[in-house]
Amino acid sequence: CGFSFGGAVAAQVAAFSEVVVGALLFVPAGVAVSPTFGAGIQFTRHMPRGLSDGIGVVASIGGLCCFGRTGRTDETTELGYAARADRVWWYSLQDFFLNPSFFRAYMHTLRDFPLGAENFNLQSSFKRLKRLGSCVEVVVATEDTIIPAAEVKAFIAVELTEATVLEVGGGHDLQWDRPAHTTELILEFLRELKPEVLLSAQVFAPAEGA
Repeated sequence: CGFSFGGAVAAQVAAFSEVVVGALLFVPAGVAVSPTFGAGIQFTRHMPRGLSDGIGVVASIGGLCCFGRTGRTDETTELGYAARADRVWWYSLQDFFLNPSFFRAYMHTLRDFPLGAENFNLQSSFKRLKRLGSCVEVVVATEDTIIPAAEVKAFIAVELTEATVLEVGGGHDLQWDRPAHTTELILEFLRELKPEVLLSAQVFAPAEGA
């Protein structure tokens, strides 16, 4: 299970790990990103490392300022959003002052990991999820300004015909905008996956006395 960049990582792990029996991917990167975001990735990939470190800090500040502006609407946001947004600002400021190396590591990952820009994506890995059959669920957001829902849906319809695509209202930051709904989606996926998980646990469990 993963969200956005974490969804791309989760897809990569699931694609190449035989012990994974299902994948739940929320607005996953790796298939496609918005043209603006993709252009930014391509730009930073050709920068010298030292310069990209500085850009990483600026980009992180910019991303923080854009928090809540990735397609969120009042109609699709659960109660308590203001308190959740305050927490994001608070722990982000702690990172800025106490853990600046985080932004350097984040930027290097962003520029080197194929998030979905043109000719720089994980589509081949996503295609390998066919082996999971119907145990793949992809959640996209209708107003997402980072991961284009239409492109992801079109890709899944062609390459992962047994997968389930769930389209929900709102923007990219599902876990912040709709935490209760997100939690329910995870629990529902696990309930449906339970027989396969139990079977896998029996196959890979160590023998008694081992």
